[in-house]
Amino acid sequence: MVCSDLFGLEVYSILSDINRRHKEDNSLQPYHVLGYICDNDCPFGDCYDGLERLGSIMGWKRSGNERYVLGIKEPDKKKMATDCLLSNGCVFESVCSPWTLGNSFPIGEGSVIDAYSMKQGIQIGRFVTAIHCMLPSITIGDYSTIMRFANVTGEVGCFSYIGNHAYTHLGKKVGDHCYVADGSVVVKDVKSGTVVSGVPARRIKQGEELAK
Repeated sequence: MVCSDLFGLEVYSILSDINRRHKEDNSLQPYHVLGYICDNDCPFGDCYDGLERLGSIMGWKRSGNERYVLGIKEPDKKKMATDCLLSNGCVFESVCSPWTLGNSFPIGEGSVIDAYSMKQGIQIGRFVTAIHCMLPSITIGDYSTIMRFANVTGEVGCFSYIGNHAYTHLGKKVGDHCYVADGSVVVKDVKSGTVVSGVPARRIKQGEELAK
């Protein structure tokens, strides 16, 4: 597993859920997690549930047929880590929680999805992370992150972050490189490169509202 901080535990818990569900449903492929690689010293402490730090992302070399699961929250950090590892021959696994409800759908390379419900026709890009959220009928661009209890019903561009408990109204688009703060309610399109916060969500800078 590849991680940058304690967010990696969120992804590790999904793998653990799949392994527990495997005991009841043999059609699920269980995971044997060898450990984690990270450029921080010990984001999980010295050891978490037998999961040990194997080394650093920078300069890491693939040693066999192992596959990598991405556990990084910040979109830009995802890009840096995956570029480094892909250049060294690493192969990323796409993971979908067994608790996700909905029809089958394609998941981009290296994406990790744990959602309450998803509808047919959803499009999920590469290296997307969606943790314990709702994603009805949307498109999510590469490297974006959707956090816990968010309810996203529109389109999300690439390299964007949707915070915990955030909500986007049906059909509203969040552009590329956007940041939607925790608890925000998006009622209109968010332009690329914008940080928004509040109910309704407004563009902010250094904690001050700049525009309605």
